[in-house]
Amino acid sequence: MLGFTRARPVAARSDDDAPVAAPAPRAALRTAGVYLVALTATTVFYMAPTQVPFLLDDYAAPPAVVGVAVAASTLTGLLGALAFRRVRAHVPSSLLTASSIGVLGAGWLLVGLAGSTAGVIAGLLVGGVGVGLVVPNLNLRLGELARPDQRGRVLAGLVSAIFLGQFVSPVVAGPLIGAVGIAGAFVWAGLGTVAAALLGAAVTRPRHAAGRTAGPVGHLAGTNERTAR
Repeated sequence: MLGFTRARPVAARSDDDAPVAAPAPRAALRTAGVYLVALTATTVFYMAPTQVPFLLDDYAAPPAVVGVAVAASTLTGLLGALAFRRVRAHVPSSLLTASSIGVLGAGWLLVGLAGSTAGVIAGLLVGGVGVGLVVPNLNLRLGELARPDQRGRVLAGLVSAIFLGQFVSPVVAGPLIGAVGIAGAFVWAGLGTVAAALLGAAVTRPRHAAGRTAGPVGHLAGTNERTAR
């Protein structure tokens, strides 16, 4: 009895003049989601260099202390980035993104509620860890989503989202500060960021659990299929 074999897809041409196919809608949607996370995280994080000096001025902090405070989040951001490889080996990408955003939000909550220079610096240190983890994770996620011939363009979009967040941050923070004050703006930014992180974790957790459950079943199914052949 004759059977039919499935035709294999023709490999794409590797020359520079080969047409580039549009990305799959699902991948494009996920890429846009990564850009949105980067834009939001940068908008929140950039409150540190633009608003913290004014907040510490209310606490009569000397200029040298203000400089140290602003630099603190950058220092722990470096430490978070250095720890990313080990953390990523044990935490799924989507869950790591949500957790990192949550750490940033927790740090900003501490900044807004501290009421002292030392508390502000502690909050900046915490928030910096979150940013240090989320940025390389977003880079890695985009590298996984994009085809090799699109990675330069896709990663350029991430850089654009980060710079746009730096521009948007003082524009968004201004009306909020006018309504609730600088400390209150950090509190509300922290609350919103933590809420977004919890929502993201709740959405991604069932998917990871389903993947772990379906993994062995899929493996057995594949094994049975190969045996039947």
